[in-house]
Amino acid sequence: MRYHYGYTNIDVIGAVVIVFTAMLIVAMFANPVQKFEFEQDEVLADGVRDYMEAMLELEENDPEVFWEIAFQVYEKEVSVGACTQCVDVSSYLVPDYIEALPTDLDGGYTEDKTGYYFLFEDDVLEIGANSPHGDLPIRLLWFVKEIE
Repeated sequence: MRYHYGYTNIDVIGAVVIVFTAMLIVAMFANPVQKFEFEQDEVLADGVRDYMEAMLELEENDPEVFWEIAFQVYEKEVSVGACTQCVDVSSYLVPDYIEALPTDLDGGYTEDKTGYYFLFEDDVLEIGANSPHGDLPIRLLWFVKEIE
């Protein structure tokens, strides 16, 4: 009800409740945090795919270098990069197999430690992202045949 001097308390409370309910509904369906995490995970998945494709090509074209990398990451998860605890694949992969090493810049990583890892265990090469933004891990596995 409107009086000549303004709105009643119930009018104001009703308007606030309607606006709050509308904002809640929009937030539930829009969920910007989940969209951001999904977009970042897509970027990480593309990086994992790029590493795996490069390693597949390397194994086909230069198996000796492939196995050298595989033995560096044998039975241990090793980050990719130029740090002392990392496996440095840039000299093997760039620019012949991959344009530039994918790096998780949003995760706070640099070229020294890219945010991706390699693991070779039980004839399986695993390449993954160190810190995915969503709930699920981001990794690819490839069964490698032994050299005869």
